Parts: sequence; structure tokens; C-alpha cells
Amino acid sequence: MTQQTRPTSWRRMLAVAATVLAFTLSGCTSPAPISGSAAPVSGSAAPVSGSDSPIPTSAGRQQYADSVTTTVTCDDGEYTFNGFSGVYEITNDCQSISVSGSSVVILAQNIGHVEVLGFSNRVYALSVSEVDVSGSSNLVTWETGSPTVTDNGFQNTIVRGK
Repeated sequence: MTQQTRPTSWRRMLAVAATVLAFTLSGCTSPAPISGSAAPVSGSAAPVSGSDSPIPTSAGRQQYADSVTTTVTCDDGEYTFNGFSGVYEITNDCQSISVSGSSVVILAQNIGHVEVLGFSNRVYALSVSEVDVSGSSNLVTWETGSPTVTDNGFQNTIVRGK
């Protein structure tokens, strides 16, 4: 009796490749952690209370200021960032920004609506009106204002800094 061998389907090979990639990337590191501690905020945000040191928004901006890889303007009121890693500075106010991918750092001015998807993204803004975050291990922090906050992700930090 002879055995027949079936050629490996491309779907099976793709699934194996995706699994190997996921395990390989699980050892990757994200941007340097921020010192201090803050509790995630849900609902309408207010300054962090009961924390020894809130997220240092201005210190975070300074930490990445010398690492800016791309400077952009928000000419039509909206800007979308798609990618993996990089430090971007928005030099003017924006009605809306969307950040997707991983390890993207945004240094922003005054933003109406911030949407963050993916993982390990960081947004440092002067002020924000509304924040929507999905994904995991993302950080959104601002210096002034009390935005409406929606967190549909896991281990995100969304907090007013100092």
C-alpha cells in the first residue's frame, strides 16, 4: 500500500508563519517606560489623585524631543499615523488624529479627538477633548482639559499628566 502525500496548503503555511512571527515578536521591547505611576482613567478624565507622581507629560515630551523622526502639520484638521515605530511631532493644532500600529510616539499640540489602535503607542498632547483607545499597552496623556475617555483595550494608560 502506498501513501499519498498532499501538498501543504498555502493557508496552513501562512498560519504557521503567523504563529512563528507572533512568538518571535513577543520578545520585542517597547519604548522606555515612564517613571512615576498613574491609574488608568475611564469616563470623564480628571487629574490623577492618590498618586505619588502623575504621568509627566512635559517630561515625556522632552524625553522624545531629540528623537523626532518626522515633523508634520495638520493642514486639513485631521492626521492619520500608520506604522511601526517612529517619533512624530505635530507642530500645530489638530481636530482629529488617528494612530495605528505599534511603538509610535506622537508629540502633539491641542487635539480635538485622539484615536489610538494597536499596541505600545504613546501620545503626549498639550490638551485633548476626546480620547478613544483600543489595543494594549498604549499611553495617552495631556496637560490641560478633561476629555471624554473610552478605553476598549487592555492595560492602556489614559491620564492627565502634570
